[in-house]
Amino acid sequence: MDIRDASNYPGQAGQLFHPESESEVAAILKRASQENIPVTICGAMTGLAGGASPQGGWAISLTKLRKLEIGKGRAVAGPGVLLREVQSAATKAGQFYAPDPTENTSSIGGNLAANSSGSKSFRYGATRRHVLSLHVAFMDGSIHHFKRGEKIDFDVPAISLPKTTKHSAGYPLAPGMDWVDLVVGNEGTLGVVTEAELQLLPAPAERLGGVVFFPSE
Repeated sequence: MDIRDASNYPGQAGQLFHPESESEVAAILKRASQENIPVTICGAMTGLAGGASPQGGWAISLTKLRKLEIGKGRAVAGPGVLLREVQSAATKAGQFYAPDPTENTSSIGGNLAANSSGSKSFRYGATRRHVLSLHVAFMDGSIHHFKRGEKIDFDVPAISLPKTTKHSAGYPLAPGMDWVDLVVGNEGTLGVVTEAELQLLPAPAERLGGVVFFPSE
């Protein structure tokens, strides 16, 4: 079947799954692993890089994992919940979710996979900084709950990062890093996020907007 994201890059999958629970996701991954079938994870399909356009194998849509709970300083969201839904629910509770990718009809799962950011990232950082914990399903069918501060249990080399304000390409490898930091931004190559606990901040009391004109670059 033909499956394409917003990039319109052509994609084909032999089968498309719509699991309704993380246990179903894990079961599909385990079966795919046993049968040596490649898997592509799909969400709201707003991506512009062809990442959700499968090149054979199976496609798993996470759009039915739509749990959303708002608490003080936190939101628990399934990967199928849209960014704008988290933003709206947080606003009603007098809070806000800082990451603001341009496309707010994107899914939380996609935001986590890409470590999405936006103009506010220069002040608040990208998605990775605002993740408190994750439920992750791996290809062997296991499901793990990683909390912020829980360190990886294997050795990795330190990767030299560019001296820029914003960068999110590749794995941010560092000895003793958090599992959360490794999973966020992995583009679905390491595991599938089935639930995320996101940090919410108090809504600002006031906002000031302005237009500034400069005489030259």
